[in-house]
Amino acid sequence: YSDEELKSFTFRNFTHPDYIGKDESSLIRLVAREIPIYHTEKKYIRKDGRVIWGSTTVSIIRNNRGEAQFFMAMVEDITSRKKTETELVLAKEKAEESDRLKTAFLHNVSHEIRTPMNAILGFSTLLQEPDTSSEEQKQYIDIISQSSNQLLSIINDIVDIANVESGQVKMNYITINLNSVLRSLNEQFNYSGNELR
Repeated sequence: YSDEELKSFTFRNFTHPDYIGKDESSLIRLVAREIPIYHTEKKYIRKDGRVIWGSTTVSIIRNNRGEAQFFMAMVEDITSRKKTETELVLAKEKAEESDRLKTAFLHNVSHEIRTPMNAILGFSTLLQEPDTSSEEQKQYIDIISQSSNQLLSIINDIVDIANVESGQVKMNYITINLNSVLRSLNEQFNYSGNELR
């Protein structure tokens, strides 16, 4: 704004509406000598309609009788600083969300790894039982083999996720027999649930 425009204005003319009420109450406190100066950071509206941030310090000029004559206000444009602060807050929130996701991921990975590991350890122990028949031994060895493959698959998935994060993605398409996969899973969890209790 030009000097002439500013002389005909009050602070309400160029203050963002969200801040006018607070300014008015603080200026009343300043006149009443409840506070020596008034400092705030608030939004202003430029002549072209653009909104900027200003760091504002307001003091009062009084006459010999102590009566308020003028307000003296100094405003510093801090728009770029506020923008940087906002970007830092967003970056911090993003980093915190990333930490939460990593924690959840590690928890899930830990659970996924334990399942085949428990089967491998459990059925390895059962193999050492003296009264285990050769048919049961073959069945346990099959389950150990399947669980080992499942564990290897989980490790490969973790490596794939690391590759996705680093931008090195390699897709491998394979054909599977869904019935066979479901049968193997049923067998693994059915035995691990019944035999290892």
